[in-house]
Amino acid sequence: MTINHTINSLEPTLPAPTPDSTAIFNWRHCWYPIAFVQDLPPDRLHPFSLYGESLVLFKDQQQQLACLVDQCCHRAAKLSDRFGRALLEATVQQIFGFPQVIPTHQGRAVERLFTDVLIQPGMIVPNNTHFDTTRANIEAAGGRAIDLPCVEASNLLASAVPFKGDMNVAALEQLIAEVGAENIPVILLTVTNNSGGGQPVSIANLQAVSQLAHFYGIPLYIDACRFAENAYFIQQCEDGYDAMSVREIVLEMFSYADGCLMSAKKDVFANMGGFLCTRDESLAEELRRLLILTEGFPTYGGFAGREWYSMLPGTCYQSAFHIDHTHILG
Repeated sequence: MTINHTINSLEPTLPAPTPDSTAIFNWRHCWYPIAFVQDLPPDRLHPFSLYGESLVLFKDQQQQLACLVDQCCHRAAKLSDRFGRALLEATVQQIFGFPQVIPTHQGRAVERLFTDVLIQPGMIVPNNTHFDTTRANIEAAGGRAIDLPCVEASNLLASAVPFKGDMNVAALEQLIAEVGAENIPVILLTVTNNSGGGQPVSIANLQAVSQLAHFYGIPLYIDACRFAENAYFIQQCEDGYDAMSVREIVLEMFSYADGCLMSAKKDVFANMGGFLCTRDESLAEELRRLLILTEGFPTYGGFAGREWYSMLPGTCYQSAFHIDHTHILG
């Protein structure tokens, strides 16, 4: 038996397009394979580049695919740039030893966040000497900023005393007895003591202040904007530290504190930036919630991604601090 196969030709209902020799073919108007759906990471963006344009692919909360230009509309930072943020956070954790790191665009933003969360009207905040914006933020929150410099700070020309930035521990203890520990939400210690002539603070003083603060259940935070310079002075002038590296001294300095406030425009030499570190996870969450309202998301803290990268070499370099004494003083 013979089976005949008949193939019918379907004629187009529309006339075939005529090639236009003057038209320029646009490759962007084509479809391209980017990734297999099953290979997309569930918890992060998938960055890729197409014809020189950086893009990100991801699934939204309804598991629908979406594609955006890889650029934050607020700060022009890459949406996919988790590496820079993670690297800076890891660097800060390694150098300072605090698990919680909260970025901000500058130091006074750190001060405002910190005081808004911790300071209630009428509360007392002692320091060796408050920096001017620190004092202003405390007072704006209704608190009182009290300076307790050591006795030697009154004579900066007394070369026999190398650490004139120390806090007066006896005066601190007297203040706690007078006003009550419950009215002191935090003790600050500025290193170096900027408003006291840039004088350094000794490890011995850090230990004494830390011991007193924790005896009364008061957290101790370090204003750390010149941390490396202070550590260098400890290496050069305090007994028992001449054989230690500046990085080792920095880690010991901050081991006595519960956190730190940092303006990155000083020792780190960055154009912008700052951060707040703490060991208190619940405080960190409260600070991050306020950060979102006034600065930006905790992923970027209100400043561009390129500033994250500019802070990295400064933080690492200053913690190594291979500079001789004449350069620091000159």
